[in-house]
Order: sequence, then structure tokens, then C-alpha cells
Amino acid sequence: MGQEASLKLLDLGSDATIDDANRAYGYLHRMIDMFHKEAGEEDRGNREEDMDMLTCAYEKAIAFISDRDPSSGLQESASSPELKAAAAESADLHFTVNFPADSNQRGALIDNSLPEPNHRTIQDAISITARRLRQTEAALPEAREAVDAASTAARTASRQHERARQARVNAEIAAKSAKSRVLLLEIEAKRAMEEAIAVAEKARDRVVGARQAANQARQEAQNAHKEAERVRQSEETAAAQVVCAEDHLEKEKTRLQALTHTLLQTRERMRLFANTGMDTQDPGKEAPVVAQKKPVYDRDDDPEQSDRQRVLDDLMEIEASLQSRKQGPGSSQPIVDTSKEAVDLESERRRHPRVVYPPHCCPVLSMEGRSIPIIDMSTAGMRLSPDVAAPDLRIVRGMVVFDDGQPLSVTGKVVRQDDRGLGLKLVTRIGNRIIDRERMRLCA
Repeated sequence: MGQEASLKLLDLGSDATIDDANRAYGYLHRMIDMFHKEAGEEDRGNREEDMDMLTCAYEKAIAFISDRDPSSGLQESASSPELKAAAAESADLHFTVNFPADSNQRGALIDNSLPEPNHRTIQDAISITARRLRQTEAALPEAREAVDAASTAARTASRQHERARQARVNAEIAAKSAKSRVLLLEIEAKRAMEEAIAVAEKARDRVVGARQAANQARQEAQNAHKEAERVRQSEETAAAQVVCAEDHLEKEKTRLQALTHTLLQTRERMRLFANTGMDTQDPGKEAPVVAQKKPVYDRDDDPEQSDRQRVLDDLMEIEASLQSRKQGPGSSQPIVDTSKEAVDLESERRRHPRVVYPPHCCPVLSMEGRSIPIIDMSTAGMRLSPDVAAPDLRIVRGMVVFDDGQPLSVTGKVVRQDDRGLGLKLVTRIGNRIIDRERMRLCA
């Protein structure tokens, strides 16, 4: 740091004196102490750096002022309070020393007027005085710091006292406000308690009513549960009856198809027989009416003709009865087309999308505490594992548990049981959405 920076830091001009430098140093020292005391103990290193910089600037400023005017430096140093304190400290010595203005004359007087022992005594006294003076000058900054610290502490204590007094006044005001709020809250609490008692009485009445309603609802729920159980049993019975009816319907349809096939073959044969009879008759005679029905006792002499007529009558009755069953009123389609359409509809109805499961991805059918693997599944039926030992099992009721954890209740009838597995025809159909989901899961 240069001289200009030192003077600028101490805020001194070029004509400043040592007293100005001392006052500037003391002021800056107090300011640094106040700043670092408010900052706390964390900035102790910064405080030492600031004090070192201030001491360096002060020493350079003193050196600059002393080099500029040495005489004024000596006079001001002699008139400074530090030298006065040193003089007061050395005033209790048992001798006095008068220093002439000229140092040469001083030496001559000492050599001429004083003996050798007295000269040593004076030199010792001067050295002691100089040492005490240096000690006093060294102790002076500490004393100033102590005074500045005491002044700062006094100001801090005054501020703390003022803050404490203000805090006490605020606390008294807050206490009075709190007391007023407590009174208001007590009144409000009393009013709220009265309202709560009234509400509690109403709530008690409502609870009593709700309990009675809950008892009635519980009784109704029990009755509804019993009714639901009865309806479920009747539904299961109806489902079993539906399965039996569908099975019977399948058998009747099979029988109807066989009869239709037999009727077609018989009509074909009758047509052949009629053509054969027409060929054997004379060309000029008319063919007899075959569709004319004769009484049973009215028989022809020809037994072959009578047998043919009887078969034809039976076939016509069968055809009429089948036509009345299969065709509605106003339908005029031939029996051959109707039978073919029925066969086509039956084959079409049996075409259902089927999901075949690999051995490690089979869902299970939970039935009566057992878990039976499902080999394949469609919307109308499923095939269970052949390990199921149930020879007398006809109706199956259970829950299908899939891998995603969503069970599905099913009811079905056993229609096939062999070494390939147990075939079920479902009364409760499985939705196409579930079949598509299982197919996508297996593909994934």
C-alpha cells in the first residue's frame, strides 16, 4: 500500500499532522471493532486483516508526516497526551533532568560538570524513562481500544435496554389484548357449548332413528338375501333345465334331420316308382291319381299297388307334419330348402372362436375347493383337464380364475368325458371381450 492510498484510507490531507493521523486511526479502529462485534466471532480472520491494513496505513502516514516536517513531529509528539502520561509516570523519580537545546552543549555540560558515576545514573534513568515511555505508548492503543469497546458496549447496552423497554411495553399491550381475547373466547366457548349440546341432542335423536332404520334395513336385507338365494337356486335349476332342454332340442333336431333325409330319399324312390308304373301302363290310358287317399278297407286287388299307396300316404302325412313344424304361417319354401337352411344354421351356430392354452398358461376352474386346469375355452363351452375324476358329474358350477385375478362365475353341463378331457356346454356364456383379451395375452 502506497502513501497516497494510506492517506486516502485514513482520510488525511497532505498538510495533516500526527494528531490528525492519531484521531483518524482511533476512529477507524472503533468502527472496525463495532462492525466485527455485530458480525460475530465468525469474521475474526477478516478483522485481523482489516486491523493489519489499518496499522500499515497508519505507520506509512506517520512516516510521511515525519519526513515532511520533523520539528512539528517532535513538538506535536511532545504535546501529545501519550507523552504527558509518560511524563506523569516518570515524575516520581528522585532526580530531574534539564535538556539544553543543542546536543553538543548538552554533551559538554555532562562531561564537564558531572562525574562518571552520575553520568551513568543519568543514562540509566534516561533508558528507564524511554522504556516506560515506549511501554506507555504501546499500552495506549489497548487503552483506547478498551475505551472504545466500553463505549460500544455502553451504546449496545443502551440499545438493548431501549429494545427491552419497548418489548416490555409491547408485551404489556399483548397481554391486555390476550386477556380481552380470552374473555371473548370464553364467551364464545360457552355459546358454542350450548349450541353443541343442542346439536348433540338432535344427533342423539337422529342416531336412535338411524339405528331403528338400520335394524329394519338389516331385516329387509336378510329377507332380500334369502330371496336372492332362492332366486339363485331357481336360476340354477332353470339353467340346468335350459341345458337339458337344449340337449333335448339338439337330439330332436338331429332326429328331424334324419327324418328329413329319409323323407327326401323316400320321395325320390316314390318318384321312381311312379315313373316305372307310368311306363308299364298303356300309352292311351290315363295315369291313376296317386295322391288320392282311399279308406283302409278299400284295397286293390294288386298287393304291390296297395303297399305303394300306403307308403305314399304315410309319407304325405309326415311331410305335412314336418312342414307345419318347420315353416311358419305364410311360408311357401320347399322342405328341402328348409332342411338345408336348418343344417346350415346349426353348423354356423357351432362355429365359436376357441382359445387353446399352453400347459404353463392355463387358467383354473375353482369348484368345490378344487382347482381344475382349463385346456381350451370358447364363448359357449370349455374343455377341462382329463385328470378330473367325476364319473357322476352332470352340472358344473364354479369360478374361472384368470391370470389377471378377475374371477368369472360359470355354470355348465357335462356333454363329453373321455381321455382328451371333460367337455362342458356353458349356460352362462363367456363374452367375446374376454376371449379376445385371452387371445391377445397368449399372443403377447
